[in-house]
Amino acid sequence: MSLIAPEEGNGTPMNTQDYIPEDIVAFWFPDGDAPTADEHIRLWNWRMRGGAHEEMIKRFSDLTTRPAAGDLDHWADTPVGRLALTLIFDQFTRSVWAGTPRAYAYDERARDLCLEGLKNGHFDALENVWQKASKFRWNTANAPIRLTISPTSTSPSPSGTA
Repeated sequence: MSLIAPEEGNGTPMNTQDYIPEDIVAFWFPDGDAPTADEHIRLWNWRMRGGAHEEMIKRFSDLTTRPAAGDLDHWADTPVGRLALTLIFDQFTRSVWAGTPRAYAYDERARDLCLEGLKNGHFDALENVWQKASKFRWNTANAPIRLTISPTSTSPSPSGTA
């Protein structure tokens, strides 16, 4: 199913049973698989400056409880599913449970999903460079392991501890 881009969004919540990982990724990356840098930056600024906050609460509050309870662990079996879970644990929880300890309670799960994705090839399987950057941004900002991307590889590698 396709979600509506932010400038066209109607904010209608879906039944949480209807969501698939691609819905989460499409919401976070509404610019598609081959965005221009300008469009991606415009949408990144929209998200990071709170533009996605109300939409996440309205559309994904019920869904966010499911992976937190472990109900969607099977999503981690695919690269896009792993990305969707990481986005939920690293971003959606911040909005859905803002102002509570629960907003940050899933940071370790997000980190672990990222690190496992590096080991099992899921990172390399993502086709969109922006998805790769978002998925593993958490590690470079919050985890004790810093990741670097060499000029000859699109896959980050651990470069030591912070």
